[in-house]
Amino acid sequence: MNIESNRNILILTTVSGFLCKFEIENVKTLQQLGYVVHYATNTEEPHYHFEESELEELGVQMHHIDIARSPYMIRANERARKQLIQIVKEYNIQAVHAHTPVGGVLARKVAKHLRKLKIIYTAHGFHFYKGAPLINNTFYRYAEKFYARYTDIVVVINEEDYQSAKKLRLRKGGTAHKIEGVGLDLEKFSPLTKEQRDKQRKKLGIGENDFFAISVGELNENKNQGIVLEAIAKKAQGTAFAKKLKYGICGDGFLNEQIHTEIERLKLKDIVLMFGYRKNVSEILGCADLFIFPSKREGLGMAALEALVYAGTSFSV
Repeated sequence: MNIESNRNILILTTVSGFLCKFEIENVKTLQQLGYVVHYATNTEEPHYHFEESELEELGVQMHHIDIARSPYMIRANERARKQLIQIVKEYNIQAVHAHTPVGGVLARKVAKHLRKLKIIYTAHGFHFYKGAPLINNTFYRYAEKFYARYTDIVVVINEEDYQSAKKLRLRKGGTAHKIEGVGLDLEKFSPLTKEQRDKQRKKLGIGENDFFAISVGELNENKNQGIVLEAIAKKAQGTAFAKKLKYGICGDGFLNEQIHTEIERLKLKDIVLMFGYRKNVSEILGCADLFIFPSKREGLGMAALEALVYAGTSFSV
């Protein structure tokens, strides 16, 4: 696909804030090549902290659509499909770069209607994989196979997905690509000195003799923080260990309220610390004793890789 002849490209995600967190360098690259970058998302589903002024400063044109994260919210996603068609026509969009399964399906439904529209689809971990639940290995696999015919480029981030992507029947001339990963910044993620560690623990309200466990990730069903709360309530609460246990959760998301409710229900207020969205995760990781990674599925689990930097100090993963 020769995108260099295009001048209007749209990035499509299900939740706003995604672009500011993951796509800034892509935006800058496209703009340097002379493209106008548009961003379509559900502005009522923030999930990642960001300011719209950041996009304005970047020169990105933002558009609200009613896209829903769940593929079963058919009415909302059908509205979003119609809204997206209107945006593509009004702004003469030549290419859409879609993310996640719902965004990918929606973009390719539009491409089915507007045949000249080019589609780049980044799958941040296919929902079908070896050992996945039956519904994943049937419903999601079939959807990817069906909509592959409207896809020009599919981008994946792990080897298993790459092997699956190469088997998809893409549009004529379509290609599959694997990104090896963004790498790990060892200057940012590096062990703290004892003095730094003690100071940071005190700042977070962690006692000198406390055992501090931490999880990092968006608050959603896949990240699965709830299972850790259940385990603490079942195995630790009421024990001597619980008196010195602290479990911190870094992240924000649509399950925020539900997790707070679970903490209240399980009577874990004295144990669980909700840190919210943090830009200083490296400092929090550096003063923890244990990293817990309860995700059900990950395309490439960067949070765990970042935590491994601290393994072998006073820290376990």
